[in-house]
Amino acid sequence: MDIMWAALLGALGGVLPDFIKVIRKRFEKMPTYLGSWFYWLNVAFLAMMGAIASAIGHPSSIHEALAYGAGALALLTQAFGQNDEQHLGDAGRVNPIRQIRAWWGS
Repeated sequence: MDIMWAALLGALGGVLPDFIKVIRKRFEKMPTYLGSWFYWLNVAFLAMMGAIASAIGHPSSIHEALAYGAGALALLTQAFGQNDEQHLGDAGRVNPIRQIRAWWGS
């Protein structure tokens, strides 16, 4: 597989778990963090990390490229995420590192 396709599919794999989380909560009240620039900056970071992981892994199939992108970030979020009562909706009261860890832990 071409490295560019691997990176694009890895980026898709990196953001896929977060989009599934949004779809899963579609019948609940829309979370306030979806309108936050901080949220979208983190989504871009996840896409970039998924792209890098997939490009480094040299996948041979589409499924493998998506798995590299999603798997690398699953490991990262499980290692550094935290469960916290305050989430991204409380941006004024929470420092950025705590916001990222809370988002990864949700």
